[in-house]
Amino acid sequence: MQPLDMELINTQQGSNAFNARGVCPHCAHVSLHLGVASPAVIQITEKNTHESNALLQCQNCYGVTLVVGSRERTAALFTYKENFPVDNPEETVDKTIPPGVRDDYVEALRCRTVRAYKATVVMCRRSLQSSCIRR
Repeated sequence: MQPLDMELINTQQGSNAFNARGVCPHCAHVSLHLGVASPAVIQITEKNTHESNALLQCQNCYGVTLVVGSRERTAALFTYKENFPVDNPEETVDKTIPPGVRDDYVEALRCRTVRAYKATVVMCRRSLQSSCIRR
């Protein structure tokens, strides 16, 4: 699964809230994602932008995703920037891999999605080690 692009649906011009439409990282279905809490807005002075961090819930599986929208200070509408989680590693890893090896590899992929690169390397090494020990 590729990193997701979502289309933001601004609820009200000038508002910090938005909903989104796109592929859910939990169930992999195209769905509407509706806000479940008030968004947190961060002003980034050096870039002259605002970022809105919103918790949106998939209307298919009810999984919650953090979606980040960005807008120029003078603009009224937010555009999609990124979301977390990026994808669901449980679904992308072959189910025939032995459970111990698979669990470590899935954790490595989760670490990568949150940009914890040192933890990713550690879990990849552990997955490889588990694989060698199982032989």
